[in-house]
Amino acid sequence: MLPLRSLSAFLREGTLFYKPTTLAQFRFDLRLPPKTRAALNQSRLNIPGIRSRTAGMTYDLVADLDGIESAGERGRLLLRPAAIQTCYGWWVPEAYRKGVEEEIRAASEKRASKIENLTRSLKTGIESGKVKKDARARFLKLHRYLERNGLSAGESFTERSKCLE
Repeated sequence: MLPLRSLSAFLREGTLFYKPTTLAQFRFDLRLPPKTRAALNQSRLNIPGIRSRTAGMTYDLVADLDGIESAGERGRLLLRPAAIQTCYGWWVPEAYRKGVEEEIRAASEKRASKIENLTRSLKTGIESGKVKKDARARFLKLHRYLERNGLSAGESFTERSKCLE
């Protein structure tokens, strides 16, 4: 191997892989006020599909639909042992490229299968009315909890109340 005298020479000795950031497919931000989120985080209230995160609270449409959840196991692909993270993406030396490509292919197939299952379950749940029925029951439970504890749901509280009637 010849000594590498430039960044471009270094990069030519390997392959760059771009790792896109993915978001949860079926989750929606509830946009609750900070005081309400803090109170809900401290409470023991458990409503399937409603999850708290540092930035906010989300609702997952497919929670418990056919026993699955869109936020289930993440299945992270770890490139670090064979790659170096750069501002351009993950740089993989040629000696490791085939192995990394195989890992990426397998992870992509697994993710595609998971998304197909979620989509099929969501479609079936919408057609049968289960998604709407579950959402109504879950938001009613949340609404009653907020009302009982004097917590605000934010500016859309009135509109949310109309939907629950």
